[in-house]
Amino acid sequence: MRTPLLFAALSACLLSACYSAGDGQPPPLNSLYFPTGLALDALPAADASKPDRAAHLYVASSDFDLQYRASALVAYDLDQLSALLPQSCNSDSDCGGKVCDNGDHRDDSPDPSFLCGGGASPCGDLREHSAADLLLYPGRCGSVDLTRHPEVIADTVQIGAFATDVIFRRLPDDMGADLRAGRLFLPVRGDATLHWVDIQPTAPRLLDCGQANTSDNSCDGRHRIGDDAGTESVNRLRQEPEPFAIAIDDRAENVVITNQTTGSVSLYANHWEEGATPKLTSILTGLPTAPVGIAAVPTPQSPGDHYEPGFLVVYKNAPEVDLLRVHDASSDLAPNSGSYTPRVLTRAGAVAISANSIGSDSRGIAIDDTQRKKDYAACDLKCGGDGTCLLACDQAVHQPSVYVSNRAPASLLVGALTADFGYASGTSELPSFSDSLPLTVGASRVVLGKVRVPGATYTDDAGVGYDLEQRVFVVCFDSRRVYIYDPGRRTFDSIVKTGRGPFALAIDEARGLGYLAHFTDSYLGVISLDQRFPKNYASIIGSVGVPSPPRASK
Repeated sequence: MRTPLLFAALSACLLSACYSAGDGQPPPLNSLYFPTGLALDALPAADASKPDRAAHLYVASSDFDLQYRASALVAYDLDQLSALLPQSCNSDSDCGGKVCDNGDHRDDSPDPSFLCGGGASPCGDLREHSAADLLLYPGRCGSVDLTRHPEVIADTVQIGAFATDVIFRRLPDDMGADLRAGRLFLPVRGDATLHWVDIQPTAPRLLDCGQANTSDNSCDGRHRIGDDAGTESVNRLRQEPEPFAIAIDDRAENVVITNQTTGSVSLYANHWEEGATPKLTSILTGLPTAPVGIAAVPTPQSPGDHYEPGFLVVYKNAPEVDLLRVHDASSDLAPNSGSYTPRVLTRAGAVAISANSIGSDSRGIAIDDTQRKKDYAACDLKCGGDGTCLLACDQAVHQPSVYVSNRAPASLLVGALTADFGYASGTSELPSFSDSLPLTVGASRVVLGKVRVPGATYTDDAGVGYDLEQRVFVVCFDSRRVYIYDPGRRTFDSIVKTGRGPFALAIDEARGLGYLAHFTDSYLGVISLDQRFPKNYASIIGSVGVPSPPRASK
């Protein structure tokens, strides 16, 4: 199959019912195979001069071509991985004893890499890509071969076929001393379930999804929710087919999943108590077909007594954004009724997308609450304990920004939650869009994250200062690009040229890196996100896992 046709097939299958659980060999647990989801955990920094630092990167692979009977979830140790990756530099002082390949040391180097290295190659133990390699695999340096560096892999488990995403939530502060402990959630299309995996940094196994109860290191039935209406749902519901996008509210109590072929969204109640499991409580139907993107609305500081957590959902086949809310139906019951009604998902409102010529075919959505949190802090400082002052100040804050990737035409829609003083939070939590910025074809996921810029708030391992600035990343699957949007300057900061099939993206703010899952060739690209090193900023400087083209293209 020629490459353009392969891309067309991949794009069609990513939003269709191409996948099911397969038979055959167990999946490889020490390598990447069509990766579809990335997530980072979070370890709060003990030193104020350092930002919060992720300890592990979690990668969910899929079984795209049904070669195996399942898929794999792999945890990578980021400290071990970082030691093997190239390091950007401007001069030797950035390299901790190594030399900087900036042209000063190699007369025969007409194209300095501005990477720390030694000997004849700036890539160190990683070979340099040839000109032919660069056509498919951008980046000066080759891949970290996971078979030669098993120390990078912290843990692995077998999951169902074709997980579409993975998301991490930390254990609430009042429920555990180890703040890295938390839980991963994965919507899985092959068996139409929600997988959940506990993260246990101090236990013998980092990943725990009941694999000790199985013979093949796979998650047990208790950790695959949605396919047993008798025990996994309080009102005998089953997960709808083709779960796709996932979002979780601020308190990690409500998990929602879009079901792209049925025009519905599932709601799971997450319980952190010992021995408890998530429960499927509600399925909202009657929505437009192909809901494919969803994001949790950040909870306001003063939500009011009757605030209900919200989610914004976008569709492939409808030019609109819907607001869904979680309603605790138990409050509707008469006292002592003896009845139990679970949390239910309701459709609270909708707005049309009119900033585009067509507006349909939205693929990703993200909501940024960074500025509102800063404004809340300023209000607290200004008002002290004056309730009247706080109410007025809280309602005047900047409302969260909203970003939607759209394909009709290919663009990034920029807006914000609409101000409305009829609500205690000062907003209806429905978005209004003001800008439409052109992209190349294949706009898909939208990811928030910060990049390093010159400053003095934090210091890196070499003692050099830097600040962190918010960015919006838009992954364009078909055109092999990642756009970096600067919301403060309202312009695209840079465009990253990627390999084939960029799909999922995770931003490692503490290390100034981005990890990009390349679906087509089954590897991760590592992007430099440190503007102090302008020669490599927004470019792929290394990769993880040896690229492997799909069998149909070999």
